[in-house]
Amino acid sequence: MSEIEQQHEVQRRGLTRGQVILLVVGVVCLVAGGALAFLAGDEPPAPRTLPTGANSLVEGGAAAPATVADDPLRPWSRFFLKSGGGFLIGFCVGFALRAFLKLSALVLGVILIAVFGLHAADIAVVDFAALEGLFDQLWRGGREHLSAGRAFLEGHLPSAAAAGVGALVGLRRG
Repeated sequence: MSEIEQQHEVQRRGLTRGQVILLVVGVVCLVAGGALAFLAGDEPPAPRTLPTGANSLVEGGAAAPATVADDPLRPWSRFFLKSGGGFLIGFCVGFALRAFLKLSALVLGVILIAVFGLHAADIAVVDFAALEGLFDQLWRGGREHLSAGRAFLEGHLPSAAAAGVGALVGLRRG
């Protein structure tokens, strides 16, 4: 390592130690959820029968089928699968979104500089009032889509929370 690199510690573009730890925790949760689902079994539990002379709410005298609460592993497997999977998917989305936003900002900046340069040189005429109307229309449409997305995420809150944390970690890479 040269003197300049030693004096000004070159910044790595990899993941930080905290991000790696969170990714490992996400993978462990995903694997634990899969293992618990495997141990719980894929088949739904068989219906139970009532003793003779007992009343039933189900026609035919059979008891109601066993529920998910009867198997203590099922809720935990779903929790770990949703949280671990949600975090990893959110991390990947955040990682890709960060790269997309960087590239978009670069392209948009070059286009804006070119348009303003052409406008300043009187080569092209730009109708800024029409651009403002277009921007307002896009802004209103974006707000409607965001509110619909928010309603969807509220319905899937546990996995959405993990995905949100994963997206934030993915966006903060480097």
